[in-house]
Amino acid sequence: MKLASLAIVALVVACATEPEPPPPDVEGTFRITWLLTDTTAPSAPTCASYRIADVVLTITATASGDSRAVSFACDAGAGDVTGLALGAYRVDAQALGEHGDVAGAAQTTGSLSAPDDVVTLAPLQVATKPPRTSSVTSWVLRKNGAVTSCGALPENGVRVATTPRDAAPIDDLWDCLETNTAIDVPYGPFSVRAEVLGFDNLPIGTSGLIQFDAARGTVATQVTIDVP
Repeated sequence: MKLASLAIVALVVACATEPEPPPPDVEGTFRITWLLTDTTAPSAPTCASYRIADVVLTITATASGDSRAVSFACDAGAGDVTGLALGAYRVDAQALGEHGDVAGAAQTTGSLSAPDDVVTLAPLQVATKPPRTSSVTSWVLRKNGAVTSCGALPENGVRVATTPRDAAPIDDLWDCLETNTAIDVPYGPFSVRAEVLGFDNLPIGTSGLIQFDAARGTVATQVTIDVP
């Protein structure tokens, strides 16, 4: 009788220490694809032609607001975002240029409702800007700390030096009263400096150097030039 009791106890102990099965996986995956678009272009853009390096996907939980960003090579065309808790999400995509500039964006939503869900979202149509930059420079003339006018100076125009990081400098001579100074600049970082020229074409006042990160579209800047 005693031996039987001991056997029952041993069986109970063994059952009590038996490891519990692992909990079911309560995470899911979004499978996301993207396409670059440009309604102004004659043909569909590609990662190479639009100089897009990466696509960053930011996944934001609707309930908590917690977010997570994952980067993929643009030419991969698709990426899986794994390890997401079940629930509803907003998905933001940003196409980043070779210099880290934002070239385009798109947004969608999706939900994960069952453990081990793999949900393929509709392709993201990323409206993308081409790698073209227009630089527009204006100037304010200042004498003894106060704003002055072009007519008050013995000037022969304003020279604007635009220097792309990866290309030759661009020098333009403008009338001091000119307001339309748009020029095309090669895509990439660049800098701008302006100087007022006297009648002998020597500078009588020079602005500081202003540097810009790579940008797509129009970059407008106003420089201040101190003159004697």
